Amino acid sequence: MKSVNRGDQWTPTSLSVHVDPTYFVKEIWSLAVDPTNPEIAYAGATGLVLKTTDGGTVWKADQMIQGQVMALAVDPNNPTTLYAGVPGRGVLRSTNGAVGPTAWYPSNTGLANFDVRSILVDPVNSNRIWAGTYSGPDAFITKISPTEVFYFAQVGNGLVGEIAFQTTLILVNVGEDTAVRLEFFDSNGAPMELKLPSYPVSSQLDIALKRGEAFSAQTTGTGSLKLGYARVTTAGRVGGVAVFTRRDAKTGVTLYEAGVPASRTLARFAVLVDSLGTRDNGIALVNAGPNVVGSGGKANVDLTLFGTVVNEVATAAIELDQGAHSARYVSELFTDPPGVAGDMQGVIIVDSDKPLAAVTLRQTDDPNRPFPAGVPTLTSFPVLPMSGNSETFYFPQVGDGIAGDTRIQTSFCLANLGTKPRDVVIDFFDSAGEPMNLILGSFGPRPNFTLRLGPGQSYYAQTPGTGNLKVGYGRVKADPSISGTAVFTRSGVAGEVVYYEAGVPASQGMTDFTLFHDSLGSKDTGLAIVNTTSLDAQVKLTLHDRSFNQKASITVPLPASGHLAQFIQELFGGVSEAGEMEGIVTVESTQPLAAVTLRQNEDSTKVFPSSVPTLAPFPVIRGRAQN
Repeated sequence: MKSVNRGDQWTPTSLSVHVDPTYFVKEIWSLAVDPTNPEIAYAGATGLVLKTTDGGTVWKADQMIQGQVMALAVDPNNPTTLYAGVPGRGVLRSTNGAVGPTAWYPSNTGLANFDVRSILVDPVNSNRIWAGTYSGPDAFITKISPTEVFYFAQVGNGLVGEIAFQTTLILVNVGEDTAVRLEFFDSNGAPMELKLPSYPVSSQLDIALKRGEAFSAQTTGTGSLKLGYARVTTAGRVGGVAVFTRRDAKTGVTLYEAGVPASRTLARFAVLVDSLGTRDNGIALVNAGPNVVGSGGKANVDLTLFGTVVNEVATAAIELDQGAHSARYVSELFTDPPGVAGDMQGVIIVDSDKPLAAVTLRQTDDPNRPFPAGVPTLTSFPVLPMSGNSETFYFPQVGDGIAGDTRIQTSFCLANLGTKPRDVVIDFFDSAGEPMNLILGSFGPRPNFTLRLGPGQSYYAQTPGTGNLKVGYGRVKADPSISGTAVFTRSGVAGEVVYYEAGVPASQGMTDFTLFHDSLGSKDTGLAIVNTTSLDAQVKLTLHDRSFNQKASITVPLPASGHLAQFIQELFGGVSEAGEMEGIVTVESTQPLAAVTLRQNEDSTKVFPSSVPTLAPFPVIRGRAQN
């Protein structure tokens, strides 16, 4: 609504979401006006920031944003720079007036609490921002600097008996030329020296990344085992992922690869738990230390374990010194009474008085069935923020059934992290966007499932892996308090050996993103994408080497609600470099896409147990460098 007479009379204005014309704006949470041009204004809604350039006659948005935009502020000295407060995600910044599909990016250095509800830019000193929060510290002043910090909360390298652990670090610059500092720390927070190819043994690497360049390096897997974490500091727009590898040192067989997503700090979050049978869940935590304002000193971390029916099962408390790291399984964290966390499913609520970087680790390892009778598996996925989730999210790759000598199953893990009962609607579609019948737990076969989850309640179910293989995607519609993940499982037809379990993170729509491509040796990288709208999309994929030299470009049509899952070598079949290279693929779409990267390592010249197929999904990197 708009008034031109100091509120005596109000008239409506029109809303048009350019990034998704089918999106319905239900509410406006915040407003801000350009102080130098009253015709330009911004409105924060659930899932986006709308902009008008004609005094409110027409509003539009170019980029979807996960969460509710509760606060907006325009820099009075640089009016094309504005800040958005999103509970659970902290502060997002745009430096181009919120124009374009990659206008917004995190700006959270200095934030001790990400539940931001109000923002004010100092009219004299634009480097000083006032941020008001809903819980924790009631309000604080901080300088939001261009420096960004994120973590890989679990890094390991070395030998334990005949088992070798390695970590691959992958960084991609989706912005302009920038410097990146990569640091390693042990569990006590002390510098941890590691050897990466082309670099001396060191606990700190300074890397220059030009626009669009990628960095990839794997630790040696030799020497005594070292465990800790990595911290990445940059002034640019850099994303990344780590890959945690376990290898049989005697035979050289890789037993699993797990993508460890980059994490930024949270003070309150949830962790899904599944310790049925030979499974166990772990949590890697990092006390963010002095790089986050207000976070110095010891972290007091309270953990509450809930079962699937919302009953509180157990509590635990741990202390983490400044900069320290902890990686422990749930069975180790909850010991009173003994065995309380064994053979159960549920959720852990984590509360800390200091911001933590974190990742969830899910392991399956039967000590009574050593390799090759059994294969240990490990997968990781992000922890779940307590607020700021989207009302609609996707699992871009879902499979169920048998193909040849392989069985594929998908598990779904959902939790209500709010304070009210909520309905959850899960729809499954095939690659053509048509409803896909699946059996899920005790339900089915059907393409649509409706659940009701009470506060703190969680739901776990796995498809049976029977019949002919079906491949597609899942869509979840629910209140923003609902969050979750999926797990993709591959085994032999008889189920005697599970080759891998791979966490498939939830995804929302985006029009520009980047993925790291590795097809060296027996590796290949795949991409699963979903058109989240009712309009046909044109998807442009451009293949670059690690130095951002373009190798090929293709445009793929993706119909409304359509799904595509292919390896890069299949997409760029006529390009020889796609079959033996490291680089990036940038993606531009005319409609928002949900997406996930699939990194596979499978030697077609060998059979089990001479080789074990692995799959490590991880999120794509939002944004892309401009050619």
